[in-house]
Amino acid sequence: MCERQSPAAVIPQSQSQSQSQSQSQSQSQSLSQQLASTPCGEVVIDRGRCEILLRNIVRAALGTLCWSRKLFPDECFEDRELAGLCIKKFRSDLFRVSAECAQLKYWLEEGVFDSLRQGTVDTFMLDVVAVSAEPPSPSLPDCVLESYAFKVSRLPQARAAAESTAVLYEAIRDNTAQMLRNITVLAQTLNNLPARRRLELRIQHTLDAPEG
Repeated sequence: MCERQSPAAVIPQSQSQSQSQSQSQSQSQSLSQQLASTPCGEVVIDRGRCEILLRNIVRAALGTLCWSRKLFPDECFEDRELAGLCIKKFRSDLFRVSAECAQLKYWLEEGVFDSLRQGTVDTFMLDVVAVSAEPPSPSLPDCVLESYAFKVSRLPQARAAAESTAVLYEAIRDNTAQMLRNITVLAQTLNNLPARRRLELRIQHTLDAPEG
């Protein structure tokens, strides 16, 4: 399918925006806690819970990735445990610690997750870009050092219309923990990043996504 690409909105982080995000995250926290503590057993996941689960997995993946690649200071993260694995999560009060990290989190919450709710995301990417010159110069173009893509797959429309799906929490926990473990191991094999760099978060929308 053809895709339309656009960047996530670049909007400065404010304290009121951070409080709004904290309220949204607290609503999804119960499912995240269940993933970490629920014993093996089958549970029904409807569309709403599936979206919450997906957002929590993406938060954990980006938090672990940014910590592993030392993109932000350690003070930007807090520890969580998932299936015996220590993972990293962005702090809720990032605007007090790092404006750059707070902005990335805002892009995620208000750009990527808003598009996920609308069902228009095909892929979103986090790019680490080396800054060649300050101010930017056409003769010295910036270079993308690393790019991490997150592909969103959806069921066919007929199957997606089903009200709910029975899944095993243990399988979700184990698969998520393995993904985060792979991210950490991969990061250890990469070279250190230069101090002069910036982050870009890009979204590829499906062709049928509304304009704007």
